[in-house]
Amino acid sequence: MGIRPVLITHDESTTIKFVDIGGSDQMEKIWHHQFHSSHAIIFVIDSSALEDEFQKAIAVSKRNLGHRLLREKPVLVICNNINGPQDRQPQLVSLQMDLNNVGENKTKFTQVCIHPSSAGYNGEPDPLIASSIKWLVTTILGNFCSINEQITQDSKVIEEEREKLRVSGNHFSLSFVVLLS
Repeated sequence: MGIRPVLITHDESTTIKFVDIGGSDQMEKIWHHQFHSSHAIIFVIDSSALEDEFQKAIAVSKRNLGHRLLREKPVLVICNNINGPQDRQPQLVSLQMDLNNVGENKTKFTQVCIHPSSAGYNGEPDPLIASSIKWLVTTILGNFCSINEQITQDSKVIEEEREKLRVSGNHFSLSFVVLLS
């Protein structure tokens, strides 16, 4: 629901910024605005959803995870299983998503239960969440120079595209202040 940035200190020299963006149709329309500045993507899919909802999520993943600004960036796919009508294993989700555009060894599929109350670990988070995030951080740090260079180049391209829109007169920037009493 909305956008929620969270900062976490990994160690004395590394801070991680997670930008949690909701999955509604409206929110999906703005996801791409974060792609150029992201070192990695975490995509959460309900692997236990009814078939129609699951296929919709697969389509969303293909539309977004194949974006040009995500090329060669690590992708962690969390198959959230909350004991729904289906129990799709990460291998099946991986086949359905078909993420051929992501670099070799830069994709991980893991099946976890995100909600601690449903995870079966006495209210504690599923331990696979921590190990999956550790994989993601390790993968980013191991490829930091190339990913950071990609972010620098992509950010320049995005800024040039935005500048062209501003200069062309086809784009208007409006500001409003909403005062509620």
